[in-house]
Amino acid sequence: MNETLSKAPMLDALGEAGRELLEEFLEERSYADGFLLFQQNEEASELLVVSRGRVGLRKGGEVIASLGAGDCLGGVSLVVIGTRECEAFADGEVEVLVLTRQSYLRLRADCPGVALDLLEGIVSHVSLALRDALGELSR
Repeated sequence: MNETLSKAPMLDALGEAGRELLEEFLEERSYADGFLLFQQNEEASELLVVSRGRVGLRKGGEVIASLGAGDCLGGVSLVVIGTRECEAFADGEVEVLVLTRQSYLRLRADCPGVALDLLEGIVSHVSLALRDALGELSR
């Protein structure tokens, strides 16, 4: 599990010790090809880290992205209640590590330093995505 977490740039701020502590709060899930991990407009309440395989993102029937090992999605949903902007599906056999909002709240209570590092990683990840999107708009 830690090998997957070390591949996730969003989790770099945790360091090795923080990633080891985070492991205690994660669930491992496996999905068959084509399985919908979540649907567009449903409540978002989990951070997903792709462990093995590919997860496709689709909006309005069009594939908009493909994520592989170490890629994360849904981090903001741990701290802001909202809905999913797209749907995610297993593109082949997929394994993911999941941090639910409930587990995140336990992490905050039990390991506040790790939770703060995770939050900083999420904010940094969102900031980079926003910069990329703004750069695309200005072209």
